[in-house]
Amino acid sequence: MKRTNISNSANVDSTEKYTDEQRIISICYGYGGLERGVSKIIPIRPVAYVEIEAFQCFNLVSAMEADLVDPAPVWTDVKTFDGNPFRGKVHGIIGGYPCQGESYAGKRQLWNDERFLFPHIERIIGAVRPVWCFFENVEGHLSGTFPYVLDSLQKMGYNVEAGIFSAEEAGAPHKRKRLFILACMGDSKIFNGKRLDYKSKNGKIKTGRTGKKFSDSKRIGYIESEQKPESGQSCKNGYKWPAGRGKKQFEWEEPRTVEPGVGCTVNGYNFKTELLRQYGNGVVSQTAAIAFKTLLDRISN
Repeated sequence: MKRTNISNSANVDSTEKYTDEQRIISICYGYGGLERGVSKIIPIRPVAYVEIEAFQCFNLVSAMEADLVDPAPVWTDVKTFDGNPFRGKVHGIIGGYPCQGESYAGKRQLWNDERFLFPHIERIIGAVRPVWCFFENVEGHLSGTFPYVLDSLQKMGYNVEAGIFSAEEAGAPHKRKRLFILACMGDSKIFNGKRLDYKSKNGKIKTGRTGKKFSDSKRIGYIESEQKPESGQSCKNGYKWPAGRGKKQFEWEEPRTVEPGVGCTVNGYNFKTELLRQYGNGVVSQTAAIAFKTLLDRISN
């Protein structure tokens, strides 16, 4: 994948029709569900990550070392992130800012919740002036602080479309409804508009717009199948898939060991709590792809 040196990047023109890889800043990265979703529609390349959770930072850096995600600096506090060095050099900002203050499952303190971070994201957008922004939050955000977000983006000159999408639409067995927000600067074009007919999961013909990357209709749709490799088969990253549970290990595998999670080294730490929180807060990438594509079509039309 092409690497971009941010210091040598040409300024971004908001009226340009982009067909190549687009540079983004990823805020509240988590496990990258939003980024994976958007990358199914347009080619993107993160040039900076903002993530405060230690567990997520550990996973992100590990993924960089394994060449699974694009390497880029990681900033751990959105409240102190300076967007000025990126002004005119970034196409988009993607983020799933904290939802705890918006959720009906909690106290719903909204603006009074210390995790209400959009004012800081607002500051970053004002400094960077990206061509587009794509955000996600829980369904309750719509009746919470969303009016503030909408008003803020519109005052900065963005055309905004938003909608509630569910994981069920992408073929998942659960609903997981989320509010997705897409903001585009003026009459900017995120990618080269080309008409394309494609089939959704139920086989119905849909008509939308897509860029050159998705000229093959087999690669677009509401869900992208990702089959798990067989044991011993090489994965996309070049590594081999280890033997499954209850099966004899391959010679090239390291011996399996079991270590307690208490009073032990970090190698024996039990990440179950962090994993459960990650899964609960995470975004289904296929849902993000549907949302991005649908909202983009609305703005384009």
